[in-house]
Amino acid sequence: MGKKKSFLLLVALFLMRSAYGEQEVVFPKKLLCATHQFAPYVYLEDKRIQGVEAEVFELLGQRLGIKIKIVLMPWARALSEAKSGNVDCLFAAFKSPEREHYLDFTTTPLHISELVFFKHKSTDIDYHSDQDLNGRILAMVRGFKNPENIVAMQSRNQLTYVEVAGLMQSFQMLQKKRAELVLFNRFVGEYILKQNPQLNIEAMRKPVRSTPAYIAISKKRQWPDLIPRIDQELALILISDRYQKIIAGYQQSVQAE
Repeated sequence: MGKKKSFLLLVALFLMRSAYGEQEVVFPKKLLCATHQFAPYVYLEDKRIQGVEAEVFELLGQRLGIKIKIVLMPWARALSEAKSGNVDCLFAAFKSPEREHYLDFTTTPLHISELVFFKHKSTDIDYHSDQDLNGRILAMVRGFKNPENIVAMQSRNQLTYVEVAGLMQSFQMLQKKRAELVLFNRFVGEYILKQNPQLNIEAMRKPVRSTPAYIAISKKRQWPDLIPRIDQELALILISDRYQKIIAGYQQSVQAE
């Protein structure tokens, strides 16, 4: 068993013992969870929501005894809907002090997001440090939480943001050379490029940041015992053979020639 699986098992065992006291706990019978098209984690195909995390949520719902419905929408809208309480659940979200005002986050991450820059193959742009970003034009997905160093450079007018609704739109801007860089999850970006071989775009080797992304519950809900239970069951799912088979299937589709 690897270090990651051992850690998750310890988390799950701890949560099993500490999540519940002698008081009876009540969980919702249904959860409405919002996310956005984020293939291969979650996406719509043949009128059905599919992907790594769609399958994880199916397993999670079974283990919790809760019917979970996933709805897809632009990320900025998903954040707004969770803040107002129009949806119960949001995934997969980075933690931030601002978001913690209206969301309760799990302790167990749903995945670790390795953020990298993507560029047009014809350009000689490379990324080794922030100095390489001076004067660059970045296409950024609206509502995404960007690394602090990138935000700071934008606030000092050292680089330019062009906001778009989704990753495919940002790649289209790269393809047309209306933007020079796109910062996004490597796994997701490479999956989309595999599905769209007409795009002359590639990922840079050096990651900007690796950040955990979580399930979050709207603070408009009064379910204090739900997060520990999700943590417990999610940790067990992520160390299971079933999950390893799920993730391997999507990884093969990215790596296949």
